[in-house]
Amino acid sequence: MAESGEYFGHVLVLMFLLIGVWDVLQNVETNKCEMTYMWELPEYHKIPMEGNISKQFPSYSLYIYGEGDYMKEVMKLKLDGIPVLFIPGHGGSYQQARSLGSVLLRKAISGGFNDHFNVFTADLGEELTAFYGGNLGHQTKYIGHCIKRILSLYEYAQHKPTSVILVGHSMGGVIARGLFALPDFKQNQVKTIIMLASPVLAPVINVDRHMAQYYAKTNQYWLEHISKLRDVNTISIGGGPRDFQVSSGLTRLSSNQSNYLSTSTTAVPRVHLSTDHQCIVWCKQLVMATVRYLFDIIDPKSHQVVGDVQQRVRAMEYHFKNHPGYGSVATRDSPRKFKPSSAYTWTPVSDFLWSLNKEESGTGSYFTFDITHFVKQFTYHLVARTDSVREKWVLACKQVVNEKCIEATDLSYSSTGMMKYRIIHLDLRVLQEQGFTHVVFPASKVKEGKILGVNILSDHEISSEVGVPHVFSNLWTFGAGYKHSVAMHGAGNRFYYKTVLKDFQAIYQVFKLDFPEGAVLKTEIPWDKGQEDIQKTSIVVKLRNTPHDLEDNVVVHIYMDTPGPVDFQIKVQYFEVLGQIVRYFYMMLPVFVLCNVMFTYCYQVNQMQLGKPCHSLYDAHSISSKPYKVQPFISLLKLFFGYQWFELLWYNVGLPTPDSIILETDHRMWFTMAPLILFLYGFELFSITRVMQIYATKLLGKIFGGFGNFLTGPKYLYLIFHSVILSVLLQVNSSFALFYILLAYYAKLMVLHNVADMDKLNNTPEIKEDTADKGELEPMPSKNGPDDEVSQAEDSFDEDAKCGNEDHDKKDKISKPAESSDDGEKDADKEQDSEDKAAKPMESADKEEHGAIEELEKVKKSTESSIDEAEDKGDDGKDKDVGNTDAKKLKGKKEPNPTRLTEDEFSVNFIVVQLYLWLFIFTLPSFAGFVQNYRQVKQNFIIYLYYDYDVFLTVLKVKSTILRPLEDTRCKLRVKASVCDKHYYLGFETNLL
Repeated sequence: MAESGEYFGHVLVLMFLLIGVWDVLQNVETNKCEMTYMWELPEYHKIPMEGNISKQFPSYSLYIYGEGDYMKEVMKLKLDGIPVLFIPGHGGSYQQARSLGSVLLRKAISGGFNDHFNVFTADLGEELTAFYGGNLGHQTKYIGHCIKRILSLYEYAQHKPTSVILVGHSMGGVIARGLFALPDFKQNQVKTIIMLASPVLAPVINVDRHMAQYYAKTNQYWLEHISKLRDVNTISIGGGPRDFQVSSGLTRLSSNQSNYLSTSTTAVPRVHLSTDHQCIVWCKQLVMATVRYLFDIIDPKSHQVVGDVQQRVRAMEYHFKNHPGYGSVATRDSPRKFKPSSAYTWTPVSDFLWSLNKEESGTGSYFTFDITHFVKQFTYHLVARTDSVREKWVLACKQVVNEKCIEATDLSYSSTGMMKYRIIHLDLRVLQEQGFTHVVFPASKVKEGKILGVNILSDHEISSEVGVPHVFSNLWTFGAGYKHSVAMHGAGNRFYYKTVLKDFQAIYQVFKLDFPEGAVLKTEIPWDKGQEDIQKTSIVVKLRNTPHDLEDNVVVHIYMDTPGPVDFQIKVQYFEVLGQIVRYFYMMLPVFVLCNVMFTYCYQVNQMQLGKPCHSLYDAHSISSKPYKVQPFISLLKLFFGYQWFELLWYNVGLPTPDSIILETDHRMWFTMAPLILFLYGFELFSITRVMQIYATKLLGKIFGGFGNFLTGPKYLYLIFHSVILSVLLQVNSSFALFYILLAYYAKLMVLHNVADMDKLNNTPEIKEDTADKGELEPMPSKNGPDDEVSQAEDSFDEDAKCGNEDHDKKDKISKPAESSDDGEKDADKEQDSEDKAAKPMESADKEEHGAIEELEKVKKSTESSIDEAEDKGDDGKDKDVGNTDAKKLKGKKEPNPTRLTEDEFSVNFIVVQLYLWLFIFTLPSFAGFVQNYRQVKQNFIIYLYYDYDVFLTVLKVKSTILRPLEDTRCKLRVKASVCDKHYYLGFETNLL
């Protein structure tokens, strides 16, 4: 019963893990992005770099994008536009700039080509920068040279640009920010940065120290030089739930300056959809918003990017944050003022809930709301909505004569387009402090069905609080969730409600809210402004980071089409809860798998040190890998890290910052039970890989196990050979060295396969109760009685032979020892008789097989004599019960027999292979990046080998006539850019891969 319960638990945990993976990959909205198309054939003209830049960066290039006749003009490189540089990301192509470049070109042509953009794009060799941090610094330096080269192309332009607009995708956005940390970079050369799905907060996978140092240097620079970077307008846009490669939480900017904006495609006005990691580059809705923004930051006088950062900020908020649904960007901070029409009639309104009637508007009316009147009633919150196309639909005035405003101020730019409405929220107390006396809503010739409504509410009326249900509440509500009432009896003209979700602050919490038909819902997360979402009727609310202030709560704004009672149902989304854990913690899973491997390895080695046989991998893993060995220590570490003395001690020792601290402070994603869940997931992943490795060893061991004879020889030769190979591989890439070690141990496994009992790695031996050592596993007892370990090992091999395991080497039988009891000789004689009888019908077999049997008999007799000698020394001449007392004593005094030792060696090597397998998985991104980088090298790339002249002649014995001294002192090979003065090289052409 206990075994079945344990089995059920493993299946349940594995099912949870698979559901989480499925939710991340599949349970997302369909791709609603429209494709961008080119009007003409896209072309790319290569820009020659100045000086020796091309030699320093042979794998990189700079192109300019164009189509048709425009391309013919730009090929002359006499440019007179606004430069935009597209930086591709991880494995990205320079041709990804065509979507943005084509739409910019078409909009410029449609506008008479008075203002246009020159789109440049960098070819960075499609390097896997997210897998190898060493490329980041190299690419950043090249982009710095590209910016200088681009600005030099406008030498004869009528309107010379002084800066370049940077658009970076994925790691390209990280490079755009990293430019500013270069010592020779001029900050005024970049004033606007747009980052698309860029992990600017932290790397997705921190693969090496180069990556960590690059991020630390860049983020530290932007934090320390905030005042100097106020003129740099920075926009970071995440892809939302569809982008599982770079979560939206990593695209957040660490600062909340006014010139920074962190948002998601789901929150961008007139976009409101999720994009995957590649789609964000060509999604037409987002490309159009970006193009409108770029044209709105052009200075009409200089025909270049406007120098006023506030103007760029207004354009940024207009297109990416709060689009009013009409008009253009305000040219200054102060609202636009104008004189009201004298032909309109003025109608004062004192209703708290008001809606426009067609008869009231007439040919034209101004409906005025006295701010003082409503403030006295403690109703401060004004919410208005309209579906009118009127540009100036919300006004405020300070001077009133005969209930008429002399001058009005337009507030419409503060409204937000939302589905079919434009919504505005005003605080009457703020307007009163600014000197305004009335809020005015103009209306004229209202058609049937047009809507204009105003709700003025108090603090008590405007919102209601609802506590979110427990994460396991669906178990006792049977999936129905909880029903809450926002308004029991809806007022006639009330359309706006607000609900505050209390205790919704954990990264794993996911809730679905179902409202009546006709409801438009908008989520607001106070600590993450860029995560707003707008849906109809039903909405799923989840977080991408947790709040610093526990007083902050998620807010849901509700806009109803028709009046009436407002009820909603809230329930936990279990599948998406599991998906959140996988989405934000999947990069930590290899760490917890490695914990399971280390626990198992240490347990097996400890068993061998105690003179006990290794247990099956299944049992060793089950006994040693326990969550209580991980969860309490991580919790205690987080607790002690709150003390400054402990933190200083930790860093003084040279230890890195724990992942739990980084996830809690920087990413704001940590929760208490994360280590327990991740450890259980790691347990199941290790179990899966263990089973796969067992079957792979059985299969490959039969194929390659016979090559063990080739591995025989002096150990010191193998030691020297492996040392030389590892030293060479470590100079190239650490992942190569780990891969080599992995292959070496796996080859050893296949050799040991023929002499080890594979069944002992799968079967679970019985638990034997022992008062001296409770809970330890003992080998399975024989059917004939309480035999010792030696007889058990022999029985297991005899059974394998009977089952027809003919693939085992015949010579392995030589290593089987005899029994250690007093009647061992009798049993051996009986066994020999049975072997003789079995050998009679096989008299025609070859001599080699008969020799093996005879040799087995000799080994048995010698083993019996050695056992008798050990017994004589142990009992000191006294007669004892050999079947009981001596067997126990011999366990501690005798060395493990050869067969058991071989199986122990196999078991330990089996776990070592697992250990190096997961260590290699850790370095796999670096390995892939290294290989990918060299794939981009030209087929006939010249490799220069550097050696000292004397060493070169001595070792390679090459004639001096083929040696030519280096003309420069810098190495040609980019990977090893070290100084090479007084060295020589031999050049030859070859195919690198």
